[in-house]
Amino acid sequence: MSATAPRWITVFVDVPDAHFEPTVRFWAHALVGKVSPARGVHGEFVTVVPKSGDPVLKLQKLHAGPARVHVDLHVDDIDAATQAALAAGATLVADPDEHGYAVLRSPAGLAFCFVDHPAGAAPEQGLHKDGTRCGVEQVMIDVPEAQFAAETAFWAGVTGWAVHSGGPNFPEFSWFEQPRTMPVRLMAQRVGDTTARFHLDVRVSDLEAGVAMLERAGARATGAGGEFWRVMQDPAGTVLCASHHTDH
Repeated sequence: MSATAPRWITVFVDVPDAHFEPTVRFWAHALVGKVSPARGVHGEFVTVVPKSGDPVLKLQKLHAGPARVHVDLHVDDIDAATQAALAAGATLVADPDEHGYAVLRSPAGLAFCFVDHPAGAAPEQGLHKDGTRCGVEQVMIDVPEAQFAAETAFWAGVTGWAVHSGGPNFPEFSWFEQPRTMPVRLMAQRVGDTTARFHLDVRVSDLEAGVAMLERAGARATGAGGEFWRVMQDPAGTVLCASHHTDH
């Protein structure tokens, strides 16, 4: 594997201060994980620690700005990955020499970081008392049509993962050919919005029971969805989709 190719994805849910505690409780409950001690200069970071395996979801307290999602891409060489991303069209926000990690934005404005933390053991999917299982399945890149081709090409270039169309049955989607050992997948979706964003898909073992569990934990169903998925919002208003399907 290349020193710049991601070997793990960690999802960050970035939450305004006023909504931080209920949002932390929500994600810890949904994933049946423990909340780590706060860390960072201002105690702004916590991790949802799974029963076994490495974590895939962390939260960051924001003192300004709206709720959002960003991703950490774990690589072996932060400097090389940063230079490759800049050459592909990224913008540098925070230099790795200053912070020990790099913060960048994609051409469509999506925030991501390069880190070199070790990870590699897939987390155990959370098991609730009613038998419902829940876990983070993928990060969806929601991109306006006008930016879609360029943005998907950018992420393919940064990761080294080939990008594939969803075909005639799912023309709005593109997926990335990443290692199957990575528990969190990356996909892209054409949207009618004018601004790109990330959202999370969580996989549940039973859709109706899973939605009910997420609502009890503090999420809100928006009313949008289909046979196998529902659009929801966490306590901070961050969009997530609950889904249930049998394919892998």
